[in-house]
Amino acid sequence: PLPPRQDELKRAVTVNIDSPVQCLDQLFAQAAGMDLILRSKVQEWAARSGGCFRIRDDSMPNPQFFKWREIRHDPHLRYNVKYGKIKNIDRAIEKLLRSYGGDVSLLLDVCRQSIVFEEIQEMAR
Repeated sequence: PLPPRQDELKRAVTVNIDSPVQCLDQLFAQAAGMDLILRSKVQEWAARSGGCFRIRDDSMPNPQFFKWREIRHDPHLRYNVKYGKIKNIDRAIEKLLRSYGGDVSLLLDVCRQSIVFEEIQEMAR
């Protein structure tokens, strides 16, 4: 499936930054919408910097990485990008209790993605 257009992403999620999230359900509902926006952003950053994404390929013994410039024009590669997942709810609860005293508003890494670079200089682009 193709990622949503920018205008669709902007309408998908509205967040009031003046009101901290206090409920884990609310945080994960927002994370589901933000995950799409974050994927779009990392694709944009990878395109500008020459960054790579891991491709799922069970036939290969070692992980395969391709630059976003190659992936975006190949439907098979696009479908098989191995994106990061939203944090597991059990792990989120564990972290909330152990590190944040139950304050849901401090849990900031529910959505996460990775871009892989062949050379460290690419990160500065």
